[in-house]
Amino acid sequence: MNPGPSQNQRLSDVLRQLAAEERAEMKISELLDLLGERAFGAGILAFAVPSLIPGASAIFAIPLFFITAQLMIGRPTMWLPRSVTQRSVPWTGLRKGLQRATEIVARAERLMKPRLDILCTPFAERLTGIACFVLTLILFLPIPLANFPPALALILFALGLAEQDGLAVAIGWFLSLVTLAIALGVGYGIIAGGFLLGKYIFGY
Repeated sequence: MNPGPSQNQRLSDVLRQLAAEERAEMKISELLDLLGERAFGAGILAFAVPSLIPGASAIFAIPLFFITAQLMIGRPTMWLPRSVTQRSVPWTGLRKGLQRATEIVARAERLMKPRLDILCTPFAERLTGIACFVLTLILFLPIPLANFPPALALILFALGLAEQDGLAVAIGWFLSLVTLAIALGVGYGIIAGGFLLGKYIFGY
């Protein structure tokens, strides 16, 4: 198995190298092997970005459940069912996607650098995985206009883990707390509203 790129390489460099290859198609398993440990950050990023679109978060939360659960339990590499990993993707379309992703990631990386190592240790990554899993649960909930904070937090976590930037991870944690506060506030409002409505209708 390909051990994947060195952590000294930036994610944009890894994506750029992949996009420069010449081939007819690529299996999902090959892509995961080439990304190596970066597969978690790249996978979260791939599904968190479209989750910023209102109404789309519940759809993209499904694969995020799978990815963040593995990060939470500390798997060294991402596992996907064989039925998924053995699928081949036409290279023309995948290359265009990789080139576009490279541009987006490269812009974000200009602000990032390895720092605050304490937030990027294996133990800290597992805690981050727990936060990502909870954020994914919140994304799945039908809370109007509440998709932006958790999706943004997931994006920062993904980039922070990929670039070993503890500051990005710290900001992700801050947004996670904001997201949790919003979710709890909405939940409390729904429960309180239900009690008031029940009291009004049934008089208890």
